Amino acid sequence: MTDDFIFVTGAGGAIGRIIARTLLMRGHRVRGFGLGEQFYRSPEFFRALETIGDFKFEIGSILDEYALVQAMRGARHVIHLAAITGTRKAEANRLRCFDINVNGTQRVMAACVANGVEHVGNVSSSAIYGVPRVNPVPETADIQPRSSYALTKAAAEEVVVAFSQAFPDLHATTLRLFNAYSDSCATDLVLDAFVLRVAKGLPPVINGDGTQKRCFTHAEDVGEAIMRIFEVPAARNQTYNLGNPDAIMRIVDLAELVIEMIGTDKAMQPEFREPPPGVAREVPDIWADIGRLEKDVGFRPRIGLPEGLERIRRGLSEAK
Repeated sequence: MTDDFIFVTGAGGAIGRIIARTLLMRGHRVRGFGLGEQFYRSPEFFRALETIGDFKFEIGSILDEYALVQAMRGARHVIHLAAITGTRKAEANRLRCFDINVNGTQRVMAACVANGVEHVGNVSSSAIYGVPRVNPVPETADIQPRSSYALTKAAAEEVVVAFSQAFPDLHATTLRLFNAYSDSCATDLVLDAFVLRVAKGLPPVINGDGTQKRCFTHAEDVGEAIMRIFEVPAARNQTYNLGNPDAIMRIVDLAELVIEMIGTDKAMQPEFREPPPGVAREVPDIWADIGRLEKDVGFRPRIGLPEGLERIRRGLSEAK
């Protein structure tokens, strides 16, 4: 990689900010692009990034093609994270979800073409698999989205492939994330919901019996994987799963781990509820087969759930 900077859309979000920090700590120049409300929610975090390395945060929306083109000038690599995330938020704002996740992706890719970007790392979601027939889930599994969010992420993948097909000098790699989380609790992920309740002295709420299994992936590992992908020619124009095989856990066990590491009342017990009428039941089990990523890129996630939760615990303590 050269001294050209890496452009990160969605850099103000919980995952994007950790990816930006990871890139800076590995010596890369970074330009973050995101909404003003995200920046001004924690400006001290982004000022701290400027002390790590060459970082600048550009305020803007991926729906603004002119702003994208201008902010992206000089980038060799782009990480596209910006999206409406979370099934509940997407279902309540379907038109907005389609506009940002699909049309926004089209504008990001068009800006990449206009700026002669070499390689795009497109961040997608394991939600596109729906209820998988087998676990661990390979990239060849059927795409069967069960929500507006999942449908838009699948459509966004097609947009990325279409641009790479039409513009052969623009390479793209898609990463399907499995339950990515960060050092802060700012996503719709079940892990964040558990932490926030337990930190307030409230029991974590589990929909169903808690036996469903998930794998969890720290944002720092996402950043490390994308850096490796940019360095490996064989990863161009490929699709990979990214989940931590060493962080597969039943939801009830996750709740108990959060109580153990975050709670002050270690005797606290999770609360079990049936999903409200009309709300789809949880996917029974889903975790990632990352064999292709390990083979092509030589990467395996490093941060397990105990370390990830310890980082969250420290963050909560420092915020008091």
